[in-house]
Amino acid sequence: TAKVEEILGMDGRQFRQISMIAQGEFARMLFATPAEKTAIFRELFGTGVYAAVQNGLKERSARLYREYMNYKHKMEEDVALLLLPEEEWEKLISYEQPDYEALEKYLETYLEESKNVIRDIKKTEASIQDKLLKLKEELTKAREINKRFDELEASKTRLDELKSKQDYYQEQKERIAVLQAARLLSLEEKTLMQMVRSAEDEKKRLERMKAAYKTCVEEMKAQEGLFADREIIRAAYTLHKQTEEGEHALRQAKDKVEKAHAFLAKAQEEYLSANRLFEDKKQHFEEADKLYKNAVIGIAAGLVKEGEPCPVCGSLEHPHVAKLAKEVPDEKELEKLKAQMEEAQQTAIGFYENALRYRNEEKVFLKETTEL
Repeated sequence: TAKVEEILGMDGRQFRQISMIAQGEFARMLFATPAEKTAIFRELFGTGVYAAVQNGLKERSARLYREYMNYKHKMEEDVALLLLPEEEWEKLISYEQPDYEALEKYLETYLEESKNVIRDIKKTEASIQDKLLKLKEELTKAREINKRFDELEASKTRLDELKSKQDYYQEQKERIAVLQAARLLSLEEKTLMQMVRSAEDEKKRLERMKAAYKTCVEEMKAQEGLFADREIIRAAYTLHKQTEEGEHALRQAKDKVEKAHAFLAKAQEEYLSANRLFEDKKQHFEEADKLYKNAVIGIAAGLVKEGEPCPVCGSLEHPHVAKLAKEVPDEKELEKLKAQMEEAQQTAIGFYENALRYRNEEKVFLKETTEL
């Protein structure tokens, strides 16, 4: 078989096509209907693969159109979800066919402005926290003053008790004087002397407490403003707690945005890499397909001889005879390249869908962050 193909310059399938023309198929083709001519050409030159390619391209075109409409509907849904209280935004989305590039630029500007607002809020929050810290310090001082007032009240009670016993102490003091005069220093005298000294100590303590009481009264007057603002202080504590809860929720939302952004960047990188692979496979397939088509023409051209009629058209003149390429892929190799190209295409589409999903998640989390 190999030797016959070497001598003839063609394989069995190509020989059958040429011999059919020599046996009258060409004459039958001249009188056939268009549909019959199509069938004859398909049989003679093996053009079934081109019909398959045509049908495949038609199906691919329909699939791509459906994908395009799906993406368009998704973009319209995303735009409908973004309810921004801005007149310019309402104007941009009011058109029947919105300019999505203009919408994207507007959203980027809006996001940057929102970040500036968040920075201003953080500065205001820091100022409030400083004021809250000062209020905490003043509250601590006020509690100390209240404690001293409690001690003062206890001292006043003790003072009243001592005042009620003042007459008794005076009597005992006079009695001691009589006993001392009589030099009768008994155990009772010592006890009375201790009581007198205790009374004098309590008197000194009372004087000190009076001075402390006076100081506390003065400090109380100085802190009247703090006491008047006690409701504001309580409200500040409540606001501080709410602010801490809001900060926690905001940190969680920011973490979600960062994760979604990281996933989006990875998905975009994967899509670009897969798309480059698809373009390489596509270029390789198209080059091989071109070589194969040229080879079909080159085989028939190898049968043309000067002075003899062309086996295809019957012409006796052959000014431009096609040449057969040296390395020509066969049908199996061509099908393999086509399958590799389609597989790379599906992979790129899958990565693109992942990137789109992560982009939508990022938008949702950015909206949540802005609200917080």
